[in-house]
Amino acid sequence: MRVIGATVGHEEGACMKLGCRYPITRGLKIPLLIGGASRAAIRRAARVGNGWHPTAMPPEALRAAMEAVAVEAQAAGRSAADIPVSISVPMQGGRPGRYGLGTEPAEMVKPALSSAS
Repeated sequence: MRVIGATVGHEEGACMKLGCRYPITRGLKIPLLIGGASRAAIRRAARVGNGWHPTAMPPEALRAAMEAVAVEAQAAGRSAADIPVSISVPMQGGRPGRYGLGTEPAEMVKPALSSAS
């Protein structure tokens, strides 16, 4: 195999490139965090993701999307409990079509607390 002009070979469980030896770890699973809030991202997170990270979603839309992840996960033979959800929401006013917590501290705390329940 050739990668960017360098010869790469495999020898005794290691990858050799330019005289350096990189161990190959068999069975190592790298977590796959799926971002986005589109239907495709929801399906992908449910099918193969180890987590889902939507951004700037209002609480009502987030609840509905999390239900969709659960339905898609079940269809893929997985449990929604195996797909943790992490979110990020701008603390200032959101762009058009995106959710933001607000610009004043009191304004930000109210939706954050209501989303936690």
